[in-house]
This record gives sequence, structure tokens and C-alpha cells, in this order.
Amino acid sequence: MIIDIIKTWDFCSQERSTMTFHNSARLNTQHATNPRLQLSGTPFPTNDDNYVVTKSTFPHRVMKWKMFEPIWSTTEPYFKEFSILLSNKNGSTFDYVSHVHQLEVGDHVYQSDYRTTVASVGSDVTLSDGSQFQDGRALVVRSKCEVLYRIYDADDNQWFYNTNTSTWEQPVTNDDWSTPYVINNHFPDLDLKTFNQTLGFLVNLRTSDPTHTPLVMSLQVLGQYDLEFAEDMIFDSIIPQLEEKLTCTTQVVMRLNSDTDTINLSTDYQISDGYNITDVEVVYNRSDDPNRVNDISSSYILGTPKRGGGHNPGVVVLNSVQTSGSILELKLRFFPEIAVNTSREYYEVAKVPLMVFEHIEKKTRVVSSKSELGRNYIRNKLTLEGVLEDAPEQYDLIVEYAVFTDNQTDQYRIGEAIHRLFNTLNMVSSWGLDVPYPVVSDDIYRSQNSPNVADVNTHVGRFRIVNFVEFISEPKNVYLVDYLQNTMTTN
Repeated sequence: MIIDIIKTWDFCSQERSTMTFHNSARLNTQHATNPRLQLSGTPFPTNDDNYVVTKSTFPHRVMKWKMFEPIWSTTEPYFKEFSILLSNKNGSTFDYVSHVHQLEVGDHVYQSDYRTTVASVGSDVTLSDGSQFQDGRALVVRSKCEVLYRIYDADDNQWFYNTNTSTWEQPVTNDDWSTPYVINNHFPDLDLKTFNQTLGFLVNLRTSDPTHTPLVMSLQVLGQYDLEFAEDMIFDSIIPQLEEKLTCTTQVVMRLNSDTDTINLSTDYQISDGYNITDVEVVYNRSDDPNRVNDISSSYILGTPKRGGGHNPGVVVLNSVQTSGSILELKLRFFPEIAVNTSREYYEVAKVPLMVFEHIEKKTRVVSSKSELGRNYIRNKLTLEGVLEDAPEQYDLIVEYAVFTDNQTDQYRIGEAIHRLFNTLNMVSSWGLDVPYPVVSDDIYRSQNSPNVADVNTHVGRFRIVNFVEFISEPKNVYLVDYLQNTMTTN
């Protein structure tokens, strides 16, 4: 499904550790309901090198970045943002219409990639430099503060949009920053391959009035995604994290048929291909070392890759040659095969060990897509256009699983490994969206013979992905309406 989704960088106390602060930029969380980035000090510094580096996001399923908007204000009592309509251009002089506020000399005016100030105003308005301005909408900002931006990629390279060359470039001087309107205008032009789909921001806080500071509450971006929500969470997020972080061990005891310092698990000891062996933990020579004191393992060479992930059994390298007839005990690290099978009442277990997601259920917490609560929007203040996103459906994703083994020892070990993992894996991130969700393990531990096959030991359990969201409705294009003061809302 191709869908547009708004992603937000909130600047709150929980995010402090993910940000880097340079010079006099700081995070103010003393205002409980409105934490924000701002300048520190009294008076506020008027130099132009106070900035914050935000955390980056890496959503693998993003196809294009479409819009950018900072949510910001200032401490100035006279701060305003409003739209005007310019007409009858004559050099730098225009007729204008403003439905809410009157223009004042010194107001900043933005249109397309250009900015200037109001030089004089009466029945018409004269701009300080209106050569690039045309008849049409323009945005007015009344403030002595300003916030400029850069973006950075997966390699921490910084970028700004150079309006002189009409390209995204890496900065050379401290003048190389972009207004939010320039970034928004050229956001769709970003080459996601260059950025490796990673996106982060540098937020430069500036003021020419030492008694006032800009305030940045959050940043929003609109991205276009190719995403199936449940598929992304189950197949692209949970299963890869289990394969990466689930550490199980199995024990193998074998008698050597010849002197050797290597053990090929495909030929010398044919271990089941259900074991995706990742490493050797320890090897003992029980003939020479019955108390299991000396580890004689040296390394493990992975086998050939399997189709669908994991590796075939590989080679254990020992630290010395062991004599023929010795009894060796190997403890090997592995992760089990993982499968999803929720559509059949009966299935055959083709290989063990095997972890099967037997039942996946959505337990709805709030179906709020029909409500105005939780709606989000992103705005283009230059053109008075925006995108309105209905609230997503919110639910717990409940996964019931069963682990099949051919011996009770591995059954207990895998069960304990899963229990340890879910006690430490507090969050799981969506691979496609790069959104973290809490994980809760329901402590079910039951040992039984499988109803599907004979002589197979089974461990069953359940975990929940909490507050998982799925966007049901397509976002809507909307027109913005100027209200009193400096508020722009959707209509």
C-alpha cells in the first residue's frame, strides 16, 4: 500500500539523550506542557552558531519526503505569522490584502525560495528587494528571531539547499543554512539513495534581540511509504530482531573417529539444519578433562547461507589436535527456524528446532480514525495548503507462538532464552517506519507433546506489541485558514 504518513520529532525530556547541543542552544523542559528548544543565557546570545542536532530516523519503506514544517514560536509578545495576497507588481511595490493583521516596516516576507523585509507600507507595500517576488500569496513573519535548518544523512554529512545553484549541497560556511520554507519546497528532490533513507536535522536558533529567543516545539515531515503495517511488524521487524537477539544453546556429545583440530557439523557430526548455528560457546574433551575445566574451542566458521536467512552447519575450529576416540562435548549457539502459520488447524513440523507464530490477533484499544481526537496535520504556510491525517487505529498485536524441539533439554533452553529476551527487549522498532513500540511478554510456560506430531517437545508462549498503530484512512489535502493572532489551522 502506498500511503503518506506524518512523522514528528518531539523535543521533550525523554528525547534529551538523543540530541546534541552546541554552544548556547538548550532544551527547556520546565514548561510541562510545552517543552522546547531555545537559546540559554541572560541576555540571549546574538551570534549565529547556536544549534541542536536531532536524532535521525531510518524508515526502510520511505519512498519520498514530501513536506517539512517546524512548529515554532518566540518569546516576543508581538510575534505573528500571517498570509498576505500581493498584486499589481510594480518593481518592488505591490498592492496587498491582509485579512487579519496590518503590515509593519521590518516585517519579514517569504515567497517561494525568497525572503525580504517590508521597507514601507501604506495603501500599498514596498519590499526591500522585491525583484524575485510575484503577484500571489506570501508569508509575513513579525519577529527578530529566526530558525534555520540543515539536514544530515546516514554518514553524518550535512546538507542545505543552495538557491543560487538550485541543488542540495554540503555547507562550506556558517551562512549555508536553509529556511524551513526552502527545505519544504525542495524536500521531494532529496536523493534517498544518497541519504540511505536516513534523515536528521540541525536546528540553528538565532535572534537579533538579546531579550528574546526562538522556541521550537517539534519538527514534522510528510513521507510517502510503501508499507503493509502488519507485514512490516511481523515479518520485517519482530522476526529479524528475534533472529538477531535470541541466543540459544544446544549441547552435542560426539566421539572422534580420527585425530583432528576441526569438526565439520555437516559431515563429521550431522546436526539438524533446523539449528542455525552462529558460534561455538565452549568445547570440552571429556576424556582428558572430565570436570569440564579447559575450553579447547578456538573459533567457528559459518556454513553456507540458507535461502531465507541463517546458515547451514559450519566448522568448529579447536585450539589443538584432539586424539581419535576422545569424547568431545560442544555447546553451540544458535537461533531456531521461525515460521508464521496462522491459517491451518494442523501442520507438519518439517524440522526442529522450530518457532511457529501460531496465532496473531489484533485487540483494538481505540478506533479513533472516525474521531477528531488524535488527528495530525502538516502545513505549507507559503501557499496556505496542507495535509490532514486522520488518527490511526490503535491496538495491541498479540502473538502466540510454539517452539518445537526433539529433546527436552533444548526445549527448556529455548524457553529460558525467549524469557530472557523479552525481559530485556522493552521495545521493538518498526522496520518500515522506524517507530518504536513497547513489548510485553505474557509468562506462559507449558511443556507438552505437540498435537501436530508425535515425539516432539513443545514450549508455548505469548507476547504483545502494545499500542501498535495502523493508518486506515488516506490523508486529505486541505486549505488553511488564517485565524486571529498567529494561528494557522486546517479547514
